[in-house]
Parts: sequence; C-alpha cells; structure tokens
Amino acid sequence: MFDAVTTMNRMTVIGNCRDNNTYSFQGGDSCVIIGFEAGHSSTAAQNSVFIGSQCADGATNIDQAVVIGQGAGQSAGDHSVHVGFTAGAACTGTNNVSVGSGALDASGAAANSVAIGKDALTAATGSSNTAVGMSSLGSCAAGQNNTAIGISAGSTITGGGDCVMLGKETQPSGENGNNQIAIGKG
Repeated sequence: MFDAVTTMNRMTVIGNCRDNNTYSFQGGDSCVIIGFEAGHSSTAAQNSVFIGSQCADGATNIDQAVVIGQGAGQSAGDHSVHVGFTAGAACTGTNNVSVGSGALDASGAAANSVAIGKDALTAATGSSNTAVGMSSLGSCAAGQNNTAIGISAGSTITGGGDCVMLGKETQPSGENGNNQIAIGKG
C-alpha cells in the first residue's frame, strides 16, 4: 500500500487505495491525511490537513492547506482552504477559500479568491474574486476583482472585472462589464 513513500516526517495517514493503486507520496512533513486515496500521489506536502475520499490526491508542493471533502482540492495550492464535495477540485492557485459543493472547482490558477456556496465561482480562472451565495459568479472565468453576494449574483459575468453585485441575481450590464455596481434583486 505504501510502495513509493519517501521522506515522510511527522505524518499521520489513515486510509487505503484500490487494489491496483498505491500511495506514492514523494516527501511530506507534518500532515494529517485521512480517507480513501486521500493525498495518494501528493508531493512535498507540508503542514497540511487532507480529509476525505480522493481529496488533494495530486497536490504538488502544497504548504499550509486544509482540504476536507470527497474530491476536494485535488490540485490545491499553498495556503488554501477547500471544504465540500469537489470544492476547489481542479484549482491550482494559492491563497483561496472555497466552501460548498463544487465551489471554485474549475481548473486553473485562480488565486486570492473566496467562494462560499454551492457552485460559487465554479468556472473561475481569474483571481481576486469574492462570491458568496449559491452559483454566485458561477460563469466568471477570466474576470478579476469582482465581488458578488447573493444567490446567482454576477452569474452572467464571464470576463469583466472590478464589479460589485449585491442581491439575488444582480448582474452587470454585460458579461464583460467592468467597474460596475448592481444592488437589489435582478
């Protein structure tokens, strides 16, 4: 089960892999890893906690991260927190917080972002976005520096930046809107 484990210090690992899969840690220090295939091919993980089936299973050089949930934070970046089913699943960026099923789960290097709510910031590759509410900023791919609070707030924005949307379904004037404020109910 631990065929390729090298250079582990102060590690706690509880879990197992499929019959045809083995844990292949390549270095680690001061981590807690619990769950079926949790962190199974992580490299150089330090000062981190991974709890959940197949979470953080491809994290590379990850430091000071917390990943909790099935399939969460599979490629998590440093100083990130991902909590929920597939939260932050393919996000490689650093300094992110995602809480909720599917929150911030797009592949890419989105960094310095916060996604709270089911499918919040689910397409994000841009950085420094804040989404609070189910599906808020859900289509925001390359957009940066946006803030959306409310169910589906800012869900139509794809590449715009520096927008603030407060209230259920509030949207900017267009998918690439910049420097806009929308308050109320969309």
